[in-house]
Amino acid sequence: VFANCTGLPESGQYSCARDVAFMLSALLEHEKYFDYSQIWMDEISHNGGRVTEMANTNKMIRSYQGCDGGKTGYTAEAGFCLAASAVRGNMRAISVVIGAPDSKTRFDSTRMLLDYIFANYRSKAVLEDSILPQAYAVTGGKQKTIFVKPARSSYVFCSNDDTDEIFYEIEMNPLRAPIRRGETVGRVVVYKNNIEADTVALLANEDVVKSSYFDSLKDLAQNWNY
Repeated sequence: VFANCTGLPESGQYSCARDVAFMLSALLEHEKYFDYSQIWMDEISHNGGRVTEMANTNKMIRSYQGCDGGKTGYTAEAGFCLAASAVRGNMRAISVVIGAPDSKTRFDSTRMLLDYIFANYRSKAVLEDSILPQAYAVTGGKQKTIFVKPARSSYVFCSNDDTDEIFYEIEMNPLRAPIRRGETVGRVVVYKNNIEADTVALLANEDVVKSSYFDSLKDLAQNWNY
């Protein structure tokens, strides 16, 4: 519950570390953010030649491998806080520390949490963003089949020693021409222990032109039984 636009203390307002993790996760979806989050030192020039130098308060940017974003904070109620994110390989981790007694503790705790994640967990590749081997039937088109590909790769967060059952199922829409390349034609549902873990759109990998009347006659002639 937010009572103002800043998140600073105000009557009736409350939050927790999990809320902050969700908010940082949403922010990280915007690629433009990283143009600023990874800057360590910067300057602002003022009229008259005066220059203000600024340093990023998130020291993890230059001291922790893969750290590319985050935000420090402090209020008397919340203590010293840090939300930080780091990426290694195909896995991104988010750590949120609140209520630390001093600045050093929040950074040490964040390093400990991120180290634990990268040492004990992995992002398991389930589906690559490449063309699927199976062709799917198309009705009403100049060609009778089409190949599709996932809109993106799919990864599932797992412990290094997991024995989870991970699989995916393909759900195709009725395919009827015309179809444009890049058009959504279905989806892939990824399951972990029979619980839905991810959903990825399936895209047409080629255009399919609608068949004409003469194409239909040609098909009829070719399939005529003498």
